[in-house]
Amino acid sequence: AYQVRAVDVPTGVMRDAVIVDKGNPEERMAGAAISQIRRDDGFVLTLYRGPSHPFIHALSSADAWALCIDLPGSAGGGGDGALDWGLAQDARGNAVFAVNATLGIAIDVDPHDLSVRRTATIATAATPRFTLAKFGHADVGPVGRRVVVTPDASRILAAGRDGIAVIAT
Repeated sequence: AYQVRAVDVPTGVMRDAVIVDKGNPEERMAGAAISQIRRDDGFVLTLYRGPSHPFIHALSSADAWALCIDLPGSAGGGGDGALDWGLAQDARGNAVFAVNATLGIAIDVDPHDLSVRRTATIATAATPRFTLAKFGHADVGPVGRRVVVTPDASRILAAGRDGIAVIAT
């Protein structure tokens, strides 16, 4: 469980009020952050592995409000691939994608009204299995299982446990 608080940058003083989900202010937020997008306008989208399902915590740091976007169904819940989520935005900021190639799910989130537009079942295209390289000397967890949107926003590339998924947007 956690609370989100705001710091007034000019004074350096933390505001008294706790920032809560404006859609459900009584809900207690809990989860582990997996992926994040920070926009130039001070908006932050963080994908969390929640106790029962993943969700996106949408935070307006400029206006000090938040909204949680629950991802459809269990969207993979726990298990082997539960941390293989990635979050990516197209170059124009018109679409945000939450994708888990290991679990075979892609979710299109409208970044303006903060709602799920559509959900798709996907499969990886690469066979046989391959091992993604890790750099460094520490065990930093899964590396390489990430999501990117092509510059023309026509495709999403998502790496998972079994390969690469190429998704037409």
